[in-house]
Amino acid sequence: MATARYRVVFDATWSASTHPTNFPGGAHFSPLIGAVHNDSVTFWVLEGVATPGIESMAETGGTATLAAEVRAEIPGEALAVINGSGTRSPGGATIQTVTLREDFPLITLVTMIAPSGTCQRL
Repeated sequence: MATARYRVVFDATWSASTHPTNFPGGAHFSPLIGAVHNDSVTFWVLEGVATPGIESMAETGGTATLAAEVRAEIPGEALAVINGSGTRSPGGATIQTVTLREDFPLITLVTMIAPSGTCQRL
């Protein structure tokens, strides 16, 4: 079975330089979390209802519930949980290896921006 390996680089460029009006102190992104999966499962849909895992990530940056949702789809619709680090902004995080297969060709990867209560426009 054919595989492809990727290195994922998350480059957070949100900064006082790029957004000089009201840039918050302590700006950061939560740990990256996601899945390698097929098209039979979705973890979020634009304008759809969020799963509890996506909701927890969006509201608190917590990864445990979403990781459990992904693990519940292994084996079957998902191949692996993807975990990465959080980062200050500006800054970056890298996931060294993500392996996809022909039967699991998709990646879902999310992070939470914080603080988000200030309604910063990106």
